[in-house]
Amino acid sequence: MIDNDDVYAGGTAEKWDRLSPEERAERVIDWRRQRHLLSDLRSNGSASWHPFDWDAPDC
Repeated sequence: MIDNDDVYAGGTAEKWDRLSPEERAERVIDWRRQRHLLSDLRSNGSASWHPFDWDAPDC
């Protein structure tokens, strides 16, 4: 199972606070990474990825 939190685009609270709700919605998910992951799953039946690390500094 792939959780959307796994493909979160990241960023600091300060950065996100400057964005409008529309910009946040557009940028919150790393769509390119998610598209690649889903394409691999569809083509190969498997994929590997490194989920977003919520515990890392400066996430």
